[in-house]
Amino acid sequence: MNSTIQRTISPSSYRQIYWSTVAESGLITQQVSLVILFIILFIHLDHDNLQPRTILIVNALIGISGLFLYRRHINLKLLQENIKTLLIFLLFGSMVSPVLFTLTKTISTDTIYAMSTLMMLTHLVFYDYGAETEMVQKALSFSIALFSSVCLASRLSTSFHTFCLVTSAVLVFALWP
Repeated sequence: MNSTIQRTISPSSYRQIYWSTVAESGLITQQVSLVILFIILFIHLDHDNLQPRTILIVNALIGISGLFLYRRHINLKLLQENIKTLLIFLLFGSMVSPVLFTLTKTISTDTIYAMSTLMMLTHLVFYDYGAETEMVQKALSFSIALFSSVCLASRLSTSFHTFCLVTSAVLVFALWP
């Protein structure tokens, strides 16, 4: 049976299938890596190994770099709208951070970690990897990742730490290509 399949598929088709599989697995690997990167960022913020100000600077540099890389696809009006949206997000994010910081104080840390783990895994399941299926929901995947991020951020030591982690979550889960 295996030899029958091998005879019906040409070597060029094997190469095409192989490279298609490599490209698609790269998308999965990238998203898993971003989730792991985010968790590492949370751990370092939680243990005060990273300063929140440093994270904001790195986020700004990554955002500016992304804007520079996609400058051909962005006209002036869209750039103005994006800057306006960014300023609104930063303003409201900084205003809401104290609330987010105390949001889950009555819930045990173990429960938050378990729930965040489950939510990040669910985010990976529903993420749009380019497959055309009914199961993929971009908004659901992003909402789940942001919910998990807010839960984790509420465990940090200050509201500024919380703001920095939520800002990083938006950068990683919404703006990353």
